[in-house]
Amino acid sequence: MASSSPASACTRRKKVPLILCPSCENKTVVKRTSKTASNLDRIFYTCPDHEKDGSGCNFWVWEERYMKYLKKNGLIAGEEAAHVNAQVAASLKNAGQLDETKV
Repeated sequence: MASSSPASACTRRKKVPLILCPSCENKTVVKRTSKTASNLDRIFYTCPDHEKDGSGCNFWVWEERYMKYLKKNGLIAGEEAAHVNAQVAASLKNAGQLDETKV
């Protein structure tokens, strides 16, 4: 009998919609994971045409800002954004990257 406990269900992230890039309106944004030492495994969203050297599309945001954008534009419910933002804050706090004065 397969069932999930409420605790395990709460720790899973909900699927976040990938939208048409708000900057260039040309391609669908992609979800990526940072590999830098200062933000290791932190999730961000970017346009596939974004380049590190600043060329191409300029859309690039951390997960929490992307969630705020989706909520502001009615693309996700407020509870869903709050759930993901709480998980992001907890993981950043555990990694020592969260400045609690800005929360």
